[in-house]
Amino acid sequence: MLHYRRFLFAIYSFTLLSLVFFGNGTGVYAYPIEYDFCLQIMSVSMQPTLEANDIVYIKNVTGLSEIYASPVNGDIIVFRSPYQPQVFIIHRAIEKFQQDSVWYFIAKGDNNPIADSPISENYVVGKVVALVRVLQVGSYNVTIFSNSAFVDFHLNPTINALEFNVTMLLTQSAPNSFINITIPNGIVTGELSLLIDGSSIHFEHSTNTTHHFVWFELEETSYISDIVLPEFPSFIILPLSMIATSLAVIVYKRKHTVRQI
Repeated sequence: MLHYRRFLFAIYSFTLLSLVFFGNGTGVYAYPIEYDFCLQIMSVSMQPTLEANDIVYIKNVTGLSEIYASPVNGDIIVFRSPYQPQVFIIHRAIEKFQQDSVWYFIAKGDNNPIADSPISENYVVGKVVALVRVLQVGSYNVTIFSNSAFVDFHLNPTINALEFNVTMLLTQSAPNSFINITIPNGIVTGELSLLIDGSSIHFEHSTNTTHHFVWFELEETSYISDIVLPEFPSFIILPLSMIATSLAVIVYKRKHTVRQI
């Protein structure tokens, strides 16, 4: 049962340092993530924390005692299938115990009804420390890179904002939550602002000829984020006007029918 596939070319034998850059010619901002390899999610067993096609960054663990196990917010571990060693499984560590000086883990997909069978530390490869997800807004793609899980991404027309809920850290060893967002220029029609749970906060912002880049970091690990747009971009105005026209036609036809009766 192939749930995941390798991303890039191989498992690197050395630690990579991923830097997410935000540059506009006057300054560059970067957030470092230490990881050893990447995988692409190919199943829905970890929804809503991890979605199919997400790219996850995996960090090797030097001591398995450092893996935090909990049914609610345990670390998301990567382990080889005992039956197909070439297959990686990515599930949450919900319980761990030691027997004869060997660590054993019970893991479970957030979307699965039952837990996996206990696995020994010999099969554990590492744990998830960050993810990249591409989300569609109209005909545009918005990319989010984060060490936190987030859900319910959508355009909120009430406040003209890209909105999503940050739910938890992917690994409990992370000091805080960070979010990097890449937004195409076609969506943005003016100055951006950022709201966390309804309150404005400071954020780093940079642009180039094609995209806006937004970065912020918070100690909180559960909150609602709103990237506020000053007005509807043109690709949203047209469908809305078409909907309004259709509704007007429907109302007119109903009134006309009543008059005929």
